[in-house]
Amino acid sequence: IFFGSITAKLKAMIDRFQCFWVAKYIYKKTLFKDKKKRLGVFVSCQAANKKSFFENAQSIIKNLFVTIDVAYAYELFCYDVEKKGDVLKYSKIIKNAFDLGKKLT
Repeated sequence: IFFGSITAKLKAMIDRFQCFWVAKYIYKKTLFKDKKKRLGVFVSCQAANKKSFFENAQSIIKNLFVTIDVAYAYELFCYDVEKKGDVLKYSKIIKNAFDLGKKLT
Protein backbone atom coordinates (compact mmCIF):
# COMPACT_ATOMS: atom_id res chain seq x y z
CA ILE A 1 0.00 0.00 0.00
CA PHE A 2 1.40 3.39 -1.03
CA PHE A 3 -0.44 6.62 -0.19
CA GLY A 4 -3.56 4.72 0.81
CA SER A 5 -3.96 2.58 -2.29
CA ILE A 6 -2.28 0.05 -4.55
CA THR A 7 1.13 0.85 -5.97
CA ALA A 8 1.51 2.68 -9.27
CA LYS A 9 3.08 -0.39 -10.87
CA LEU A 10 0.13 -2.57 -9.89
CA LYS A 11 -2.35 0.07 -11.07
CA ALA A 12 -0.52 0.30 -14.42
CA MET A 13 -0.84 -3.47 -14.81
CA ILE A 14 -4.53 -3.40 -13.91
CA ASP A 15 -5.16 -0.62 -16.42
CA ARG A 16 -3.94 -2.98 -19.15
CA PHE A 17 -7.01 -5.10 -18.45
CA GLN A 18 -9.28 -2.46 -19.98
CA CYS A 19 -9.46 -4.59 -23.13
CA PHE A 20 -10.99 -7.41 -21.06
CA TRP A 21 -13.58 -4.99 -19.68
CA VAL A 22 -14.48 -3.90 -23.22
CA ALA A 23 -14.70 -7.51 -24.40
CA LYS A 24 -16.94 -8.46 -21.48
CA TYR A 25 -19.23 -5.46 -21.20
CA ILE A 26 -19.27 -3.91 -24.67
CA TYR A 27 -18.87 -6.96 -26.94
CA LYS A 28 -20.55 -9.38 -24.49
CA LYS A 29 -17.82 -11.98 -24.92
CA THR A 30 -16.97 -14.53 -22.28
CA LEU A 31 -13.38 -14.54 -21.19
CA PHE A 32 -13.09 -18.26 -20.58
CA LYS A 33 -14.69 -21.08 -22.54
CA ASP A 34 -14.54 -23.50 -19.63
CA LYS A 35 -16.78 -23.06 -16.63
CA LYS A 36 -13.98 -23.54 -14.11
CA LYS A 37 -14.35 -21.32 -11.06
CA ARG A 38 -11.29 -19.14 -10.63
CA LEU A 39 -10.42 -17.88 -7.17
CA GLY A 40 -8.62 -14.64 -6.49
CA VAL A 41 -6.61 -13.68 -3.45
CA PHE A 42 -5.57 -10.19 -2.40
CA VAL A 43 -2.46 -10.15 -0.24
CA SER A 44 -1.17 -6.75 0.84
CA CYS A 45 0.83 -4.99 3.49
CA GLN A 46 1.30 -1.41 4.61
CA ALA A 47 3.60 0.51 6.90
CA ALA A 48 0.67 2.36 8.46
CA ASN A 49 -2.15 1.00 10.57
CA LYS A 50 -5.18 2.29 8.64
CA LYS A 51 -8.00 -0.03 7.65
CA SER A 52 -9.24 2.54 5.11
CA PHE A 53 -6.04 2.13 3.07
CA PHE A 54 -6.78 -1.57 2.58
CA GLU A 55 -10.43 -0.84 1.82
CA ASN A 56 -9.46 1.57 -0.95
CA ALA A 57 -7.04 -0.91 -2.51
CA GLN A 58 -9.51 -3.73 -2.01
CA SER A 59 -12.16 -1.97 -4.11
CA ILE A 60 -9.75 -1.72 -7.04
CA ILE A 61 -8.78 -5.38 -6.77
CA LYS A 62 -12.42 -6.45 -6.53
CA ASN A 63 -13.20 -4.50 -9.72
CA LEU A 64 -10.31 -6.21 -11.48
CA PHE A 65 -11.46 -9.65 -10.36
CA VAL A 66 -15.04 -9.04 -11.53
CA THR A 67 -13.75 -7.89 -14.91
CA ILE A 68 -11.66 -11.02 -15.41
CA ASP A 69 -14.26 -13.45 -13.98
CA VAL A 70 -12.33 -14.28 -10.84
CA ALA A 71 -14.12 -14.73 -7.51
CA TYR A 72 -12.71 -12.59 -4.70
CA ALA A 73 -12.19 -15.55 -2.39
CA TYR A 74 -9.66 -14.53 0.21
CA GLU A 75 -7.65 -11.62 1.48
CA LEU A 76 -4.70 -11.26 3.78
CA PHE A 77 -3.66 -7.88 5.13
CA CYS A 78 -0.70 -7.04 7.29
CA TYR A 79 -0.22 -3.73 9.07
CA ASP A 80 2.99 -2.09 10.30
CA VAL A 81 5.33 -3.58 7.70
CA GLU A 82 7.82 -0.83 6.93
CA LYS A 83 11.08 -2.56 6.07
CA LYS A 84 12.22 -5.74 4.39
CA GLY A 85 11.75 -8.60 6.80
CA ASP A 86 9.27 -6.81 9.07
CA VAL A 87 6.56 -9.31 8.19
CA LEU A 88 8.62 -11.98 9.96
CA LYS A 89 7.50 -10.39 13.25
CA TYR A 90 3.97 -11.62 12.55
CA SER A 91 4.03 -15.40 12.80
CA LYS A 92 0.23 -15.54 12.67
CA ILE A 93 0.20 -13.70 9.32
CA ILE A 94 2.81 -16.07 7.93
CA LYS A 95 0.76 -19.06 9.08
CA ASN A 96 -2.38 -17.53 7.57
CA ALA A 97 -0.55 -17.03 4.27
CA PHE A 98 0.57 -20.65 4.28
CA ASP A 99 -2.96 -21.87 5.08
CA LEU A 100 -4.38 -19.65 2.36
CA GLY A 101 -2.01 -21.19 -0.16
CA LYS A 102 -3.18 -24.66 0.84
CA LYS A 103 -6.80 -23.64 0.23
CA LEU A 104 -5.96 -22.73 -3.35
CA THR A 105 -4.47 -26.08 -4.30
